Amino acid sequence: MREKLQIFKCPKPIGGINNTDDEMSLPPNALVDLLNMDFDRSGVKTRDGYTAYSTSGLPATSPEMGLYSFKKSNGNEYLLGIFNTAVYVEGVAVGIFASVMSGLTAGYPWSWTTLTDFAIGGDGVNKLIKYDGSVCKNLEIVAPIAAPVTVLGAAGSLVGAYQYCVTFVSAKGAETNASPSSTIISPSSQQIDVSNIPTGGTDVSKRKLYRSLAGGSLFYLLSTINDNTTTTYTDDTTDANLGTDLVPNTHDTPPSDGKFPTVYKEFLFVVDPTYPTRLYFSHQSYPEIFYTAEGTGYYMTVGLNDGEDIIGIRPLKGSLYVFKERSTWPVLGDTPDDLRTTNQALTSSIGLYHNSMAYVDRGGGEVLAGLSRHGLYAFDGYSYWNIGFQPDRGINVSALIDGLDKAQLHKARGFNHIKDNQYRLSVMEAGYSYNNKEIVWDYKNNQITVFDIKRNSMVEWNSNTLFGSSQSDSRIHQIGGLNDNGVAITQTIEFPWWPLGDNEEMVFEQISVDTTLRGNYSPTFNIYVDGVTTAHQINLASGFTWGSVAWATAAGNYRAKTGLRAVGGDYVHLEGISLKCRLTHSGLNQPITINGITVYYAPTDKLSGADVDSTILQIMGV
Repeated sequence: MREKLQIFKCPKPIGGINNTDDEMSLPPNALVDLLNMDFDRSGVKTRDGYTAYSTSGLPATSPEMGLYSFKKSNGNEYLLGIFNTAVYVEGVAVGIFASVMSGLTAGYPWSWTTLTDFAIGGDGVNKLIKYDGSVCKNLEIVAPIAAPVTVLGAAGSLVGAYQYCVTFVSAKGAETNASPSSTIISPSSQQIDVSNIPTGGTDVSKRKLYRSLAGGSLFYLLSTINDNTTTTYTDDTTDANLGTDLVPNTHDTPPSDGKFPTVYKEFLFVVDPTYPTRLYFSHQSYPEIFYTAEGTGYYMTVGLNDGEDIIGIRPLKGSLYVFKERSTWPVLGDTPDDLRTTNQALTSSIGLYHNSMAYVDRGGGEVLAGLSRHGLYAFDGYSYWNIGFQPDRGINVSALIDGLDKAQLHKARGFNHIKDNQYRLSVMEAGYSYNNKEIVWDYKNNQITVFDIKRNSMVEWNSNTLFGSSQSDSRIHQIGGLNDNGVAITQTIEFPWWPLGDNEEMVFEQISVDTTLRGNYSPTFNIYVDGVTTAHQINLASGFTWGSVAWATAAGNYRAKTGLRAVGGDYVHLEGISLKCRLTHSGLNQPITINGITVYYAPTDKLSGADVDSTILQIMGV
C-alpha cells in the first residue's frame, strides 16, 4: 500500500517582504519578492493602476517637483504643481493648468505648507514663494530702500532737529523694517514738508511714517498712509502728540532660499541652506516677516557643532521636532521670547527626511512615518520603531534600503494613502536619476510591499488620489484602473524556500494555487528545488487543464490542483528537501489574486515513479 500524501499548506501570504535574510529561516508566509501586489484579507492582489489626468497647459517634458492641494479659509481649493521653471495651478476647468509664476531654477523637490491663507513653498534653491488663490510671488516683502526727502515748510509748531523713516505694510498687517532715515532737518517754529515717500510692490497696501523726537535717535509713529500711492506729507505734529509705537527693527525678510516650510503655533519655520544647522522662524501669523539674529526671540541653532545638517521639520501631537541626519530634537516654548531647542537630542542615531514624512494613524493616535539613512521608521514623539525590520512578521527590507542612492535620500516622497491605509514612499535606487520605486507600508495590517510606480509628490484632490510623475513627461496621474496608463502591470510574488523534507528527500507530486482571475490569462508559475536556480515551469496557458477545468476559459475563482508538469505537458518528478514557488504575470488589464499555495508530497522511499504517475492521474480524474 502506498504512503498517503502529506500536505503543506502555506499560510496566507500576508506577511511582508524579506529580501535580506536567509530564505530557509523565514516564516512560510514571508515573501522574498513582491512587486505590484497589494494585500487584502485573503492574500495578495494586483495593485491599482493609474490613468492620465488631463495636463493641458503644462510644459511638454518635465518631471513634477511639488504637487500641493491648497485650501483657503473661504473653502476655495487649488491644485498647485511645480514643473520645469514655473508654478502651475489648475484653473476653473478640471485638468486645465496655467502658469502663475515663472523664472524658477528647475530640478529641486519642493515642500509646501499653509499659513494665513497663503500656500507657502520652498526648495532650498529658489526664494520662498506664496500663493493666495490669485497671485503667486516671492514670500518676502522688501523694506523701502530709499529715504524720504524733507524741506522746511510754512510757519508751524516744530522746533529742533528731526529725522524721518518709512515702513511698508501688507494687507494682512505684516510690517517691514524701516527705510534709511532722512537727513537731519531743523525747523524753527515751522512745519516740515516730507516728499518722495517710498512706494512698494503689489504686496504693500499702506505705509507707516515715523519721526524722531527733537534731537532724539528713536523713531515714533507719526502717521499711517492708507495707500501705496501718496508720496507727500506735511508734518506739524509736536513731540507730545507723536504716537508711542517705535519703528520695528526685527522685521527682516525670510531666508531667501529657505526650505522645509513648516507651520507651528502660527510661526513659519524654515531652514537656510547657507546655515543648515539654524532654524529660522517668522513673526507669529506673519510669514513674510522673520527674525534674523540669534538669541531670545530670534533664530535658533540646533545641535551646535555636531556636524549634521537639519533634514526635516514636523509638528506632531502639539510639539515641534527638528530632524538632523542622526538625531531628533524637540522645540520648546510658545512665544518668540521662549522658543528654543533642548540641549540634548531625543535620539542620537535617527532623523527623518522632510519630504519622506507623512502622518498616519494606526488607531492609537498619529505617528510620523519616514525615511532615515538607516531605514524606514515610525516616530510617535517619544521613540522610533523600525517599520522595515520586523523579524516576528518576517519583514526585512534592509537590502532594498541599502540599494538606494544615499546622496538622493532627500528626494524621497512620503504620502498617506488613507483609502487603502497605506504609507507610500517613493525612492530612488542607485543607478537611477529619478524616483523609480515605491515602498508601501500597510500600517493597519503591518505589511510591506513594493510598487514600480515612478512618482514624486502625491495629493488627495476632488475625492481622487493624484500623483506627479518623476520622469520627464509633465504628467499628473490619477490612481485607479487595471493598467498603468495603457501599459500592463507586471506582477510578481515569490515565496521563500520551504524545507518540507526535514532533511529527508521528498517527492513533490502535486501543487494547488488558490487564485482569482478575470479572463484568459497566461501567467508564469515556476517551481525551484533545493536551491537550484533552474526553474520547473508549469505552463498556465490557455487550454491547460487546471484541476477539473481548462485554465483561463472564463473569469472566476480557480481553486484546484494539478500534477507538477513542465512546459509541453510532461510530468516532472521533483525530488528534494526544499521547494519554492514564484509567479509572474504581465497581461494588460489582467489582475490576479493569490490566496495561498498547497503542496502535496511524500518520502521518496514510499513512492515509486509509477506510483507518482498513477497518483497524479487519479487526482486529475484520468
